[in-house]
Amino acid sequence: MELTGNSLNDFLMRKFGRTWDNVIEKFFKLDEIDLSAIENFKKLAIDRIPSIAFETDSVILLQKLNLMKDKHFKRAAILLFGKNPQKYFLQAHVKIGRFASDADIVTSDIVEGNLFQQVEQTLNILKTKYLLSPISYEGIHRREKLEYPYPALREALLNAIIHRNYYTTSAVQVRVYDDTLLIMNEGTLPDEITVEDLKHEHLSKPRNTLLADVFYKSGYIESWGRGTLKIINECVNENLPEPVFESRGYLFSVTFKKTNLKTDLKTDLKTLTTEDQIFSLIVEDNKITLLQIARLINKGLTITKEYVRKLKSEGKIERVGPAKGGYWKIIAKQ
Repeated sequence: MELTGNSLNDFLMRKFGRTWDNVIEKFFKLDEIDLSAIENFKKLAIDRIPSIAFETDSVILLQKLNLMKDKHFKRAAILLFGKNPQKYFLQAHVKIGRFASDADIVTSDIVEGNLFQQVEQTLNILKTKYLLSPISYEGIHRREKLEYPYPALREALLNAIIHRNYYTTSAVQVRVYDDTLLIMNEGTLPDEITVEDLKHEHLSKPRNTLLADVFYKSGYIESWGRGTLKIINECVNENLPEPVFESRGYLFSVTFKKTNLKTDLKTDLKTLTTEDQIFSLIVEDNKITLLQIARLINKGLTITKEYVRKLKSEGKIERVGPAKGGYWKIIAKQ
């Protein structure tokens, strides 16, 4: 196979035992380091490096983290602690998009800053803007669970940021669809690891060793090759399908899927009476609207309201709160 461009660069660096993040940037200066980012890292790393609490010299700390050489800063230092990493590496950012289809994008965001900031801000934007947190009740306890397990999303995003190929000009992408969420980055798996290996215990072989080391010391990740197992287990524990890992061409991606209860119910409801159909829909989603119910049972809104009134009069359901913002309370389950 003939290697060219970024693939050739990556191959040569690995051949000589070097990684992209280990290269120095001679023009980056000390006053471009964000001291607040270093202080935040010290708080995060104190469990794994207790002595870090007594380190007051930022330069010495960066030297101990192997982020400097001959008084020059390495690329990893810029990405992790630079005030404006994108000044040197424009490609080092995350793009989030909401898609109606592969060709139709509804809204998008770009997340910049150092890599720690990118992780936290991306997850926060996903939680507040792109994903739903349906409300459910366990006894008197109210629970708001994200559509996809937060720990799994966090792990997948960290993997994409740490293991991506920074030679390229593309960004890490997070694509949100109605029933799937995809996290994609340039940078395929090492030759020694297959996609099937990700479903079992395997060695950790980071593409960017300095980035992985600092994230490990901060407590963000483990270094035992168990991250993909954690992603799988978090999804399975929430009764979601196993995420799909793909390594193809120059890309690596993780696709999260959610069970489309309404689609499944639409098929199963055909065997129930209209009244039981409505009751089943409300049991599955206590915030479902009358209009959504009418569409799923293929009835008019007026007749749907009559069936709902009957369920109320029979003492099976109760409406709590207004039509907009309220929810259905199940009184007698069938």
